[in-house]
Amino acid sequence: MSEHRELLVALDVPSTDQQGLADAVTAWLRPTGWARLDPAAALEFPSGEPDFLAERADDFLMDRPGRARDTLIGTASCGVGNPMWDAVDSMEGPSCWSCRTTVADDDDLSRLGDWIGGDEPEYTCAGCGSVSRAGDMDVSSSLVVGNPGVVLITPDHDGPAMAVRLIDELRLAFPNRWASVHQHR
Repeated sequence: MSEHRELLVALDVPSTDQQGLADAVTAWLRPTGWARLDPAAALEFPSGEPDFLAERADDFLMDRPGRARDTLIGTASCGVGNPMWDAVDSMEGPSCWSCRTTVADDDDLSRLGDWIGGDEPEYTCAGCGSVSRAGDMDVSSSLVVGNPGVVLITPDHDGPAMAVRLIDELRLAFPNRWASVHQHR
């Protein structure tokens, strides 16, 4: 069985500030109704366990015949980890937001991998001529480098639509550059 995740990643956050931002985002997710603490996990595992998705995620529930409401699965967590967040099975280059052209072919994808130890690549769209840094493009099927990241596991929800709404709210609450990747493995 495959697993889908939504990865919402803060870009350009200095390493000294990443854990503080992760803690602030985690604290923000709960009172805004995106996540709720699992009381049993809090007793057994004081930190590091994902929260359950909460009532704000209910807007994105998908019809699953035969599944009871109390058996829904979905989690949200925010943390600092490996700075490369990628789409895994469906990996491709970033796309231009203006004309939807994929801007990196297989030969040019290596520039994204080089981002982990260097500068963020900049691409020029062959379709419309727009110039953007990789993280400012549609990277939903690509990869980004940054930290912290919010990981949503959303098997009963429309994860991509939820990610769009949540990243808009994150940008308002935490004025960083944010990018969203849909991971499938």
